Amino acid sequence: MDSPSDIPEVCSIRSEAAEPPRVRGNRVILLLILVWIVGMFDLMFTLLALNLGNFVEANPIAAGFIHDTEAIVAFKIGALGLATVILLKFRRHRFTEFCSWVICAVHTLLAFLWLAYYFSAS
Repeated sequence: MDSPSDIPEVCSIRSEAAEPPRVRGNRVILLLILVWIVGMFDLMFTLLALNLGNFVEANPIAAGFIHDTEAIVAFKIGALGLATVILLKFRRHRFTEFCSWVICAVHTLLAFLWLAYYFSAS
């Protein structure tokens, strides 16, 4: 009788155990770098929109101090920094990688919304 180890593997399904945790951690680091790049574009677009006028902040927390440039810069960098520290601490977990993908997707969508905003305004 064939034992499971004698049967050739026809299809390879990657399991969490098959992938070293450092590989997942490296992906999370790369995603966070991308999030920071897009986040800085978001900050730049926010400041530019404030200078143009006719801008309403959708974030209810940031809306309270949106007209204070130093406060909005501190808030955006601080929030992104806090999220980065938390995600880096748990970067080898599957859920953290999932969250990093979601954050990256949301920031990328936000960048496209900013581009649409500026193209419609010109």
